[in-house]
Amino acid sequence: PVLRAAGIHGFPIPADYTQVESAMRALRVTPFDSLPVFTWRDVLLRYPEWISALTAAVLIIIVLALGLARGNRQLSLAHRRARALAATIELERERLGNIIAATQVGTWEWNVSSGELTLNARWANMLGYELAELEPISIEIWRRFAHPDDIASSNALVARHLKGELTDYRIEVRMRHKAGHWIWVYDCGRLVSRTPSGEPLLMVGTHQDISERKLAEEMLRLSASVFTNSYDAIMITDSANHIVDVNPAFTRITGYRREEALGRKPSLLNSGRHEHEFYAQMWRSLNERGHWRGEVWNRRKNGEIFAESLSITCVKDEHGQLIHHVAVFSDISRLKAHADELDRIAHFDPLTGVPNRRLLDDRLKHAIARAERSGQTLAVCMLDLDGFKPINDQF
Repeated sequence: PVLRAAGIHGFPIPADYTQVESAMRALRVTPFDSLPVFTWRDVLLRYPEWISALTAAVLIIIVLALGLARGNRQLSLAHRRARALAATIELERERLGNIIAATQVGTWEWNVSSGELTLNARWANMLGYELAELEPISIEIWRRFAHPDDIASSNALVARHLKGELTDYRIEVRMRHKAGHWIWVYDCGRLVSRTPSGEPLLMVGTHQDISERKLAEEMLRLSASVFTNSYDAIMITDSANHIVDVNPAFTRITGYRREEALGRKPSLLNSGRHEHEFYAQMWRSLNERGHWRGEVWNRRKNGEIFAESLSITCVKDEHGQLIHHVAVFSDISRLKAHADELDRIAHFDPLTGVPNRRLLDDRLKHAIARAERSGQTLAVCMLDLDGFKPINDQF
C-alpha cells in the first residue's frame, strides 16, 4: 500500500549487473559462496602471458642446467684426463730418469739464443767435477773442456743441424778430465723448438763416455794390423776345426787363397809324413793344456813339402767353452836345410862324402850306451885300406 500510495509499481531492470555480481563474488554471497572448479585451460586462458613467460623461463633454466651438467661432466673428464696425463708424464719422467741413471749418460739443454746451458750431475762427474764446481754454467763450459782440434768439427755440424741440413747432431770428441787426461765422449743432440720467426731456440742432447770403447777399437785395429801384416802365417778355426780366417802370410806360405781355405779343415795341408800318433799327441796336449808347439811337415798347394814351426792355442769364452783355435806357423824349410847342411859338413867328409871320425865317435857312443842298457856285447870291426890315404890327400 505504501508503494502504491507513493506511485511506485516495481523496480526497473538495471542496465548492468556487473558491479552487483562483482560485489556478490567478493562477499561470497549465494550462489557465489562455493569455490568454482578451475582447469588448466582456465589458467591458460586467464594468464597466457605469465604462462608463456614462466614456460620460457623454465625451459631456459632446464637448458642452462643441462649445459651446466654437461660442462661439469666435461670438466670432470678433463680433470681425470689431466690427472692421468700428469701421472703418465710423471711415470715417463721417472722412467727416463731411471734410464739416464742406468746408462750413465750426461744430459744438456742449450738455449741457443741466450747461450744458457743446463747440465745434469753425470755430465760433470764424467769429467771428474761436481756440478757446483762448473757454475756459472754456459755454452762456454763445453768449449773450455773440448779438445781444440774437435771444436771446429763440432761447430760445423751444429751449424748444419740448425740450418736443417742434418736431422740431428752427432760427433765423437775428446774432453779434458779434471785429472788432466783426455776422455772420449759421444755427443749427440737435436733442436726441439724454434721461435715464431723460425730462429733456433732450444737444443737438447746427451754425453756418453766412450773411452773404453775407443780403447777397445784401438786394440782391435792393432790386432787387425798384426793379423794382416804378420810375417808368420795365422790360421783361425772354429770349435769344429773349420777354418774361419787366414792372413796374407798364410797364402804366401801355403799357396792357398783365403777363399780356398775358408770352411775347410787344416788337414788340407797334410803331407802324410806324420803317423796318427803324432796328431793324437797334439790333440791331447791341446785338450789338457790348451796349447801345443812343435815342428810339422806340411804340403803346399803346388805339392811341395815344407817344414813349419807351429804353435796352436785354444780360445775359450767366459764359460770355459772352446770357441776357436789359433794356429801360428812359419816356414822353416831353409832353416831345416841349413841345419842338415851343417850336420853333413860336421859328420861327413866334404870331398868324398864318407862319414868322418866325429860321426864315428857319435855313433859309437850311442852303440855303447845301448849295449850297457841291454847288457849285450858290442863288437867293433876296424878295416885298414892300404894306400887309401895318398888317394884321399891327392884327389
